[in-house]
Amino acid sequence: VMEDHSRGVGKKSLHARVDIFDNLPPTKRSKSQQIRQLKAKTEQNLKEISNENERICKRSEGQRKRRERELNERLSAANNRNTEPVQKKQSRRRSNYCKQDTITK
Repeated sequence: VMEDHSRGVGKKSLHARVDIFDNLPPTKRSKSQQIRQLKAKTEQNLKEISNENERICKRSEGQRKRRERELNERLSAANNRNTEPVQKKQSRRRSNYCKQDTITK
């Protein structure tokens, strides 16, 4: 609260006056603003989910490649020793889950 001593009248700041409108029912403008905010938040959440899915897919793809590389190394070592080779498992292809498009709007 700011006071105007020259007139002896108490004067509220502009921010204090704006605060009284917070308790009023929402207007069309504030509803559209709420909708825009919700859409923006939803879009952000979808983007985060999509990024997380991509990270999971890349991690599992990396793990698959690492396992395949380790198996190939064991096969090479077994072949070099002229021992009974370990049977190579069929490499699994990347799952359809990871191939699907990222979440769209």
